[in-house]
Amino acid sequence: MSPKIFVIGCGSAGQRYMSLLNSIYSPSDVVGVRRQFSSPLTRTPFLQDIRHNNFIALDDIQPCDTDYVIIANPSSLHSTTYSYIRTLTPSCRILIEKPVCSSVNELTHMSSLEDPNTFVSFQYRYHPLVHWFRVHIRQLVEDVDCFTFNIEHADNVKAWHPWEDFTQSYSVQMSLGGGCTQTLCHAQDLIHYFFPDSTIISYQNGNSIKKIYPCDDWFNALYLEQSNPLRLFTSYVSHRPHFAFSFTSERFHLDIDMLTPSFCCHGSSPCNLPVLSQIPKSPADFRLHLFKCLLLDFMSTHPSQSLPLASSVANEFLPYNKSDSFHYSCTSRKY
Repeated sequence: MSPKIFVIGCGSAGQRYMSLLNSIYSPSDVVGVRRQFSSPLTRTPFLQDIRHNNFIALDDIQPCDTDYVIIANPSSLHSTTYSYIRTLTPSCRILIEKPVCSSVNELTHMSSLEDPNTFVSFQYRYHPLVHWFRVHIRQLVEDVDCFTFNIEHADNVKAWHPWEDFTQSYSVQMSLGGGCTQTLCHAQDLIHYFFPDSTIISYQNGNSIKKIYPCDDWFNALYLEQSNPLRLFTSYVSHRPHFAFSFTSERFHLDIDMLTPSFCCHGSSPCNLPVLSQIPKSPADFRLHLFKCLLLDFMSTHPSQSLPLASSVANEFLPYNKSDSFHYSCTSRKY
């Protein structure tokens, strides 16, 4: 029997999930849910593939017989939506679109929960180059005396929702849990995924597009894995999207570009190089492939470790927001 699935939020993320789920299961099993007072449904590239929608108020949802719930509404509503669903049904599996929370209090509360059935969506964990690096990272680290790791994620927020004024999107509004630090957080997640024992030393965020102030549209951070530096930089204002990381030691240097995708090694690597022949050629198809891998894992009998628990993500992201909640700052934070 096909599972029953609620997708809460019918913006670009919710429509993407529904489109993919409809390609896997019968459309009648996938119900798109949105609040009645929401703005008119935005026409995105995914809308034409969504054959079943039911737009009702959140309070009218009765998910008692629902198997899966995907929370993809605005960031500021993630935590309250999660609490509402979990109160009604303690057993269904929940997937929350990142960020998992939009305030320090919510992060603190979520990090204290023991909920083995609630996860957070980080699709780049399913990237074959990310998988290869994580599988081999212990061997890479043990084979050298010291190393540096750099990761950079740059995007153009203006291109995220070309059908609307990007300055009005919750993705860039700090008061709604947006901004680069919160919603462009794949790089932070990969730091935690690759180096779970690393320590954050300092971080800094800032605003370079004054007209959408307050919004932290760039973010950098320094971590230490023992005595080895891990550097991170993300930006919302790049005209050329870029997501890549590098690993440098005295013996070899690795460059991994996740958008091309491509892999380059200089020197003598101790590991067999990854094979990229199975990756879809189209960037759009490849991105959908990552989301499909995530959804199949989420709905599998036993989700893998690539699917992070919401409590773990909240705990990992809490240090970024301890000092002054989500207020704009251009000064380092040290712990």
